[in-house]
Amino acid sequence: MSAPERLGDFAFHDPPYFARFPYSDLANFFYVWEGRFREIYPDLFSAPEIEQEREVIVTDANVGPGGIKKDEHFFRREMTESLTRAREVLTASGIGVVVFAEPRQQLGALLGRGRR
Repeated sequence: MSAPERLGDFAFHDPPYFARFPYSDLANFFYVWEGRFREIYPDLFSAPEIEQEREVIVTDANVGPGGIKKDEHFFRREMTESLTRAREVLTASGIGVVVFAEPRQQLGALLGRGRR
């Protein structure tokens, strides 16, 4: 995917919390209950459940693209790519904010090591 133009002056990120929440599992729970909206928004509810392959968390419950294990290395690589792409779309004087409310300091440092 090619880099988009510099589009914004501000980017705010509240990334997933490593292995703390299985977001797509929770989303699938509610997705079933939201089924009544299929008649109104058929394009939004065409899949049988929420896609979990690209979810950026650490888990043994499912695998990433190509069957890759969702471990610390997967998390760091995907988060680094995501935050790098976010920086690419900011204008030169843009501001980026990342809220990483993970209480274990070593996990915050995991992302911090990827800064440039």
